[in-house]
Amino acid sequence: MSGATGETQRPPRGLEREHELLTYVVGLEPEVSAACFAAEYAAGAVFVDGSSMDSRSGSAVAVRALGHALDPEAPLRELRSCCASDARLLVAEPRAHASQSLKAPCRRGYSRAGLASLLARTGWAVSGWLDDATTFVSCAATPNTDEAWRGIGEAQQLARTGAGRRAIELLSQLAPTTDTIRLEVALAIADIAFNLGEGTLSVDSYLRARELCPNDARHGAGLARLSLAMGNTDDALTEAHGALRCDPADADAAVSLAVVMQNLGEPATFQAWDAAWRLAPSDAAVAAKAANAACDAGHHEYAVEIFERVRAYGDEVGPEFHVALGLLLARVGRFKDALLEAHGARSRGATSKDVAQLEQLIATATPS
Repeated sequence: MSGATGETQRPPRGLEREHELLTYVVGLEPEVSAACFAAEYAAGAVFVDGSSMDSRSGSAVAVRALGHALDPEAPLRELRSCCASDARLLVAEPRAHASQSLKAPCRRGYSRAGLASLLARTGWAVSGWLDDATTFVSCAATPNTDEAWRGIGEAQQLARTGAGRRAIELLSQLAPTTDTIRLEVALAIADIAFNLGEGTLSVDSYLRARELCPNDARHGAGLARLSLAMGNTDDALTEAHGALRCDPADADAAVSLAVVMQNLGEPATFQAWDAAWRLAPSDAAVAAKAANAACDAGHHEYAVEIFERVRAYGDEVGPEFHVALGLLLARVGRFKDALLEAHGARSRGATSKDVAQLEQLIATATPS
């Protein structure tokens, strides 16, 4: 599994030599164009989409790939299901930091903590870290013997389909044998309970996660959101700052801090949203908040850049995205581009009122 990106970026040197060093190499790549690109540099390897892989695979390599995936958990679970029980996995991903400037197709970088938790949720356990003050985070991993990880993915799928209470019931019935998976279960329950408005269960689960791993950023980020929802702004700010001290590259922690600072009217709100967006550059919701904060700070051109960088990922965006970008483009004098956004908003079901307001603004502002 390798992150093929097009004409401007070559795969890591290891991909070119894997077929020279190993007897049989299968590349897991669901995107046809990416598989063709990677095959140019690894002619001896066979690339498949995952459906034809079996459980005989003895090892796997994921290099600069997880950060490109819309859902990085899916390929890792696929690898886990088709690898032998004694398989080895080598992972190398760009190291995340709050001042990074990622562009499509790279959606995220990773800290050690972030990569370890991702692997744990998908059936892998880190056996050793291979990086040392480099620009990449890399590790070796083996299949996790704590089978409770499978229930986490099932519960997440239930929650995504609106069956949050069934998801919590499933998670509560799991019997993890390691603290690593106990932590992931507690955090999953806390997040789902928060979205369901079950504050007591959410608090208890976040605190349980804190007992299991005090240095994990995620329980602090969650408690910050809960504290803010209950009107405890001082506690919210303390929790958010504490979460980022645990992991400065945790996107959820950065978003929690930005939300709290915005509610408090802090002068550094724009900087907080900018840092959050840089950690999650393909997230349209975070981008919209960052762009609004940029506008409030007078950085209209930068707000346009944020929206255009999000669009470059090619994900489906709603009509409100086009309306917001159209308004920004009109504000900076790009009236033809703004009109295109108005057409895009209308074709995607924007209300006639919203589009009419945008078109009226364009007509009024366009030089005769």
